[in-house]
Amino acid sequence: MTTQAAASPAARSTGSTPSGTRRSSTERKNWLGGTFGWLWLLVVLVPIYWIVITSFKTSANYFGTNPLIPPSSPTLANYEMVLEADFLRYFANSLIVTVGATVPAVLISFMAAFAIVRGGGRWLKAV
Repeated sequence: MTTQAAASPAARSTGSTPSGTRRSSTERKNWLGGTFGWLWLLVVLVPIYWIVITSFKTSANYFGTNPLIPPSSPTLANYEMVLEADFLRYFANSLIVTVGATVPAVLISFMAAFAIVRGGGRWLKAV
């Protein structure tokens, strides 16, 4: 009594197209998208890096050197100046205006969304 084993997938392969030799157009598009993604990341991160680096420089150091190079002697003088200028009062004013504008906008949007979804009718078809 003998049993025959099924042929392995490698043995059944026809070998008509070698794997890995040809790339589809979607892979090329993804490569291009990845390149633009990395460029956009630089566009977003370089200004943030510049702001942080500049905050630790003196005015003379900033105007005398390349603005993207980290300072050789970092200082907290700029932060001291901000805190001494009653920054917390200005921050509180900004916070009050922000919350005072955001909370009503969210509440009105929530009520409008609820009315559109639960009310049905012609408004639901427009969305």
